[in-house]
Amino acid sequence: QGIIILLMLVSRSTQLLVIFQYRQNPPKHFSLRTMTNSNHAMTTATPPSLPFKGEQSRHRPPPESFRCDEFLETRHYTSSDNEDEENISGQAVMFRCSLPDSDETLTFKCLEPSCGVLIEKETAAQKEETGEVDPFFFDSGYTLAGKTGFQVWPGSRLMVEAITFPNPINDCPKLIEWQKKISSGARVLELGSGVGVVGASFAHYGAQVLLTDLKTLVQNSTQPNLKRNAYPETFSELEPPSWLPHDAVRIGKGWAA
Repeated sequence: QGIIILLMLVSRSTQLLVIFQYRQNPPKHFSLRTMTNSNHAMTTATPPSLPFKGEQSRHRPPPESFRCDEFLETRHYTSSDNEDEENISGQAVMFRCSLPDSDETLTFKCLEPSCGVLIEKETAAQKEETGEVDPFFFDSGYTLAGKTGFQVWPGSRLMVEAITFPNPINDCPKLIEWQKKISSGARVLELGSGVGVVGASFAHYGAQVLLTDLKTLVQNSTQPNLKRNAYPETFSELEPPSWLPHDAVRIGKGWAA
């Protein structure tokens, strides 16, 4: 069985699945607008839509049932290079996204608010400017570019919408084909997983997903978020697929590690 490779580009503003040919520059129909909620106003990007087969438009309409939001929570963390270092507290952003045909959500702890992901009527978190230093700045192999992996970007929303919220009336045959592959247990290798939104969503939909990123991100974001969304029985009688690490967790109908 082959492996589908899911790649987060350096900018993290867009993702690439083998069948999706989005590049680092956003499509022409990618637009900025001002979103207002009860707490504050912010500029947000409308995630680009995927091509579909309808005659009225060349772009796939976003699913109405897919919703996201954010809220703030006190966080505790320790530098991955010094486990004996005293834990430090600060504000963490908790990002949530809905699941298809369910009232449940997936939840992800982030270092910063999402960038251009939320749309109107979705609650955004607003962190106070405290001037705190990035706690992972001196970790081995960590870079300022790597810091972007601690927040959610528009490409994540696009991928989750396209694969886990199918629209059989409008979706093109190729997209429907990949939706079926992912939901039927396809093996997915995600490069640049960040907080794990796409990988966890694909796993819940039925895929077997191996999420990869910088060591600091994997230890302090990707793996903790997978465990946060894991089903309780993961840690008891169920055995993960043989090609995934032994600590893979069960999320929905699939697996993630």
